[in-house]
Amino acid sequence: MQSENLKVAIVGGGLAGFTAACRILQAKPQTEITIFEKSAQAGGRASTKVKEGFHLNQGAHALYRAGSAMAFLKEIGLTPAGAAPNTFDGTAIYGDEFFTLPLSPGDMIKTKLFSTVEKVELSGFLLGLNKFDQAALASTNVSDWLDKVSKNAKVKELLQAILRLCTYSNNPEKLSAGAAVGQLIMSQGGVLYLDGGWQSIVDGLWGKVQDLAAQPPTLRPNTAVTGLQSNESSDNGRSNVTVITGGAQVAEETFDAVILAVPPAQVAQLLPEAIAADVRQALDKCVPGRVAGLDICLKKAPAPKTVYGLGVDEPLYYSMHSSAAKLTAEAEQALIHMAYYLPHGEVGNERHEARMLSVLDRLQPGWQDELVYKRYLPEMTADYGQPLASQSGVQGLASPILPLANVFAAGDFVGSNKFLADGAVTSALRAADLLLEQTKNLEKIVLQTV
Repeated sequence: MQSENLKVAIVGGGLAGFTAACRILQAKPQTEITIFEKSAQAGGRASTKVKEGFHLNQGAHALYRAGSAMAFLKEIGLTPAGAAPNTFDGTAIYGDEFFTLPLSPGDMIKTKLFSTVEKVELSGFLLGLNKFDQAALASTNVSDWLDKVSKNAKVKELLQAILRLCTYSNNPEKLSAGAAVGQLIMSQGGVLYLDGGWQSIVDGLWGKVQDLAAQPPTLRPNTAVTGLQSNESSDNGRSNVTVITGGAQVAEETFDAVILAVPPAQVAQLLPEAIAADVRQALDKCVPGRVAGLDICLKKAPAPKTVYGLGVDEPLYYSMHSSAAKLTAEAEQALIHMAYYLPHGEVGNERHEARMLSVLDRLQPGWQDELVYKRYLPEMTADYGQPLASQSGVQGLASPILPLANVFAAGDFVGSNKFLADGAVTSALRAADLLLEQTKNLEKIVLQTV
């Protein structure tokens, strides 16, 4: 006798939510998938806004070619279109001076930012990355670790700048050095800037969800989930979960399992008060990575060869994403992303924007004459939970399993030692796998009771 089809609700129509849906449908195509998304457009922080032909991500985004997200996309047959940025002849910003950014052996030799002795030390460090024991460094913060590996202040500044670049973290006193080293090693495989922005991944994943499903999945935009209720002993002996949605009219719908692919604050709000205390305590330990972002859309770039820059003694980032990816309506147009990596607890303000604009004045003199659109994002969330030394690399929640039967969490604040999109995808796959394992027992119950 065949079991009933599994009914799964996914709260959050972003990268983690769609990844979890794909994984479940790979294993069980008959699953009835419903995705609740509070916004009008799916995608979350991976969504892309089109403004006068310019494709604007939620700040600067890059897909790591050797990361978990790319591996999963390849597994399900999605090949993101895009190109790697050119970081050769980049600009190192040090105080009010500009130098060649030493991210390649040739640029290391060429730069005047460092002495010969400092260059030798930097080269030795970067070439010997694999010698570091990431597990042993999991409980050491980046600041303490850098103090041990170098006594040279300027060398440590560049190493910190490179770590900021690949982790989106400006929290060296909290960030796990083991996780940061792993991210730096992985980042040596390069990144992609995506044609059409990250919305291309979101749309591709939703298309794959529909292809994998034996019956049409349901995507419910503009639908906010306001609560969950566990039903431990239903008529057929199966535990299930009631999803409560708000709005003009409150509605309830029952599912066999739920994945919460939403920010940590929302996870805590959705859980019943009586069981949420421990989860809230863990989520309160999350340290997000945030940046002040500046997007500049130009009719053409005054200095088209100046495509990449990084602050060494200041947490600045500059990249002309359109020099690699197709993000503009016309070939000569330019889309520039800038960022100021915010320390934990600091809020972006006019000072950060003014500093980025002062750097832009020098990198692209006369850019104001070519301006089409400018957007300032004073506090963009890069990720909701970074791997912490105090928790041996755990982001916030160590496991997707929540203290409510058949409910799981997915997002970049769940798990260990992963960052950004790779953290979101890894946790979503883990949540889906745990859900599938648990539903084996549900199927046995159905077979026994039908």
